[in-house]
Amino acid sequence: MSDLHVWRVGREQFSCAASIVTHEPKDPAFYKSLLSVHEEIAHVTLEVNRCPG
Repeated sequence: MSDLHVWRVGREQFSCAASIVTHEPKDPAFYKSLLSVHEEIAHVTLEVNRCPG
């Protein structure tokens, strides 16, 4: 991960924005599914990039 921002949007709810850099990128839905175990995350914005080289 190259960047992560998390902020509170409700009493026990959070929003996050993340930038992911990897040699083998997957669809953003894959990464969102990994975060789905955290019910307190109400909104996720992801940017997925292939690692140069």
